[in-house]
Amino acid sequence: MTEWKDAYWLAKVELKKSLVNLLLGWIIFSVATFIVLILYNNMNSPDPYHDIIFLILVSSGPFWLRNKAFKYQQGSDKLWFSPTIPMQLQLPISKNILVKSRLITYTAYLGPFLVVLFSLFYLLDSELSKMNLLSYIAFCFIWVAVTFAFGMITPAGDAGNYVTAISMIISSLFVIIVVVIPFYYFHLVIGGGIVLWTATLAEKWPLLATFVSIVFIVIGWKFWPYYMKKKMKKLDYM
Repeated sequence: MTEWKDAYWLAKVELKKSLVNLLLGWIIFSVATFIVLILYNNMNSPDPYHDIIFLILVSSGPFWLRNKAFKYQQGSDKLWFSPTIPMQLQLPISKNILVKSRLITYTAYLGPFLVVLFSLFYLLDSELSKMNLLSYIAFCFIWVAVTFAFGMITPAGDAGNYVTAISMIISSLFVIIVVVIPFYYFHLVIGGGIVLWTATLAEKWPLLATFVSIVFIVIGWKFWPYYMKKKMKKLDYM
């Protein structure tokens, strides 16, 4: 518990300096979600849910509007990282506290926005609004699990990565295998969007879907801090 308190204090430093970015992120993405929903429900489209946009909103959303001083950027040579990481590593702060502070920052940006996003979808979306409350809660848990599985790549990246031609090829292959192929499979083979498919899953097995999602949330909460600490030990920020 002491580590979390220290991590919260550390996260407050960034959040206080990024208060305008934080508020603007919440407002801009919430308004954008509202506009997109209104348009989707009033325009003919082969994909009224536009899964890609939904994935973008759920995964990182306002986190992309952080203060530039804290953002992932090029440091030295081919190494990219958040400049706050090497500075904080020089302080008498354990890596556990540093990593937990990143999780708190990420949650502060994304958490309130997800509440707004899921509320708007339930109130305004022509299909999701038909779900009963239990099924919709299960649907929300599924997408929060997706956030912890894939969206946390964004804050985890702050620890740093060497951006080379090989790493770019590997990253591109990862996106193709994990995002592009499943996306086209759902739309061209199964004949429906990923969002609608998860909604159907939540309606049929709400309790099971919630349980499995919670398991994945816990795994993501454990894995990404481990990944970040491993990166910090491996990289040379100088």
